[in-house]
Amino acid sequence: MSRTFLPHVITDDSALGGKVIERSLRFRSGSSSNLEKINSSAGNRRTMTYSFWFKRVNIQFHTILRGKQGADDRHGIDLLSNGGFRFWGNAYNASPLFHVQPSRLLRDLNAWYHLVLSIDTTQSTASDRVKFYINGDLLTDFDTATYMGQNDSLYLNDACRQTWGVEDGGINIYYADIHFIDGYQYDASYFGYTESQTGIWRPKKYTGSYGSAGWHLEFKDSSAIGKDTSGNGNDFTANNVSTHDV
Repeated sequence: MSRTFLPHVITDDSALGGKVIERSLRFRSGSSSNLEKINSSAGNRRTMTYSFWFKRVNIQFHTILRGKQGADDRHGIDLLSNGGFRFWGNAYNASPLFHVQPSRLLRDLNAWYHLVLSIDTTQSTASDRVKFYINGDLLTDFDTATYMGQNDSLYLNDACRQTWGVEDGGINIYYADIHFIDGYQYDASYFGYTESQTGIWRPKKYTGSYGSAGWHLEFKDSSAIGKDTSGNGNDFTANNVSTHDV
């Protein structure tokens, strides 16, 4: 049986804040696996950061995250069937309000990727409102780059359903060390670093604030898979995953 190995650090770089990621969570094909939280109140809907590691098992379309208000008002992140990914949003009876899709393709099925999505819609320069980092690299080439308007509010971090993973169907994929930072636009250096011995991007212990609506999913407790370990108590409900998926 093949095994999946998580991203790791070498002890010599511990002074840089390196950390070992101990566990991941598997979403299984056809099981409708997801983590879900319905926010009772909104956090900062303009400024936020997502950081997470993931490993694809196959190259198919997959919903990473949705903030969903009603049936048709959605903002979120998708992995695409060509190996790409996007951040997009729409509203009822409207064409997409924004659609940011980097040219970078993530097709290596043996690799763990670290993705940071850094958002601040208050920025006057449109391209500064959405920033993608893959394994520490700020992406600057895009297939599509239609940005939201300045000071627009997102359904992400709104008082509505927040779903990590698909709502129906699904593919095999692994996630690890998921951070959501409420109210701050951070770059990848807050969550990772380049290992001096190998030049490989490694996980780093995050030491900043999560904001009141932020959360951290480490999957340390297989009996409480969606437990928030940030200290905020913003737990998720784990649907169609079980202890053997941790």
